[in-house]
Order: sequence, then structure tokens, then C-alpha cells
Amino acid sequence: MVDSENAIALMGNHEYNALCFHFQETEGGHLRKHLIKNIIQHYETLKQFQNRQREYEEYLEWFKKHYLFITRMKRSKPFTPVGTTKTLNI
Repeated sequence: MVDSENAIALMGNHEYNALCFHFQETEGGHLRKHLIKNIIQHYETLKQFQNRQREYEEYLEWFKKHYLFITRMKRSKPFTPVGTTKTLNI
């Protein structure tokens, strides 16, 4: 749906952390430091790509195409979050 421009994909914290864990800073080191706590948090993602380095790198490239946030969305109708009665005009 995203590729056909019928949907927008937002980057979640797992995607953001994967990118920062993988890519290096210009001054050296990685954008997300390779501290033990960060390695443990990122371990499950890395485990899913065990022996599939090329696929992992393709996902990282795809993650980079996601929006970090949206500041404004135009909709034809007001949006009402599930479980509320308050209408948000976004």
C-alpha cells in the first residue's frame, strides 16, 4: 500500500533504533552506541536476520524511506480515535 501511495508508513522506535545501531557517526562510532543495554535491546531484531545480512541491509534502506513524524494530515472527514467521542481535526 505504501509503494502504491495508498498509505503512509511511519518509522517506529524499532526501525529508528535499527538504523542508528547500524550506521556510523561522521566522528566515529555508531549513532546508537553499542552499549550492552542497546545490544540486548537490538538482539531480537538481529536474530530475525541471522544468516540473512543482505536482507537486513535491504530492510535498513527501506526503513530510511519511512517518515519520522507527520506534522499535519488533510482528511476529508474529521478523525475520531477509537474508544473516544472527541473528534480531532487533523
